[in-house]
Amino acid sequence: MVYAFNGIHERVPLWDHLRKISGQVQGPWAIVGDFNCVIAATERVCGNATAAEMEPFRGCMEDCDVVDIAAIGSLYTWNNKKKPEERIYSRLDRFLVNKAWCDHFLHLCAHFLPEVLFDHSPCLVRSSNTVQGKSSFKYFNMWGSSKEFLPIVRQSWDQSIYSTPLYRLVINLKMVKPALIKLNRDGFSDIEQSTGILQKKVEELQ
Repeated sequence: MVYAFNGIHERVPLWDHLRKISGQVQGPWAIVGDFNCVIAATERVCGNATAAEMEPFRGCMEDCDVVDIAAIGSLYTWNNKKKPEERIYSRLDRFLVNKAWCDHFLHLCAHFLPEVLFDHSPCLVRSSNTVQGKSSFKYFNMWGSSKEFLPIVRQSWDQSIYSTPLYRLVINLKMVKPALIKLNRDGFSDIEQSTGILQKKVEELQ
């Protein structure tokens, strides 16, 4: 858990400390909290996001090899609570993880809730909390014949995920997979059994 200082130079020891920890981490690792800076200009509204603020944080993330997990809810996790014409919105809170964390936890997602009376949005993180085993997932053309196929895919794909394009693709695929498995179980589970019966009848006719 981290709580970064407001000043750019004051945050430098934090970035250095995280780099030091990353060199010692052998397994899943998460860095969570208020980083008090953004990594892109689009993460701030009605305020300036300078390179001097963003580049040290981006460099630290790259050196530590961590990324944002999928996120839904409030994109801007903080605002200064001033009157509307003076209000500034920023994404200061994050849940960063390394690859080992992503490999071990299924359907990990951060839900940033409305801030209500606070200046920060509470973050609720959900995970199946199970180790991911090696499994093979195959797409079957027969699923496309179901009226439920497109709505299921659309529902799973239309989630608001704030991260890099590649990571959004990975999360979308992970979200649609269990929905298609359920579709297969509910609508096509008897195909294998029916195929076996027909094959037996064919053999009897020969």
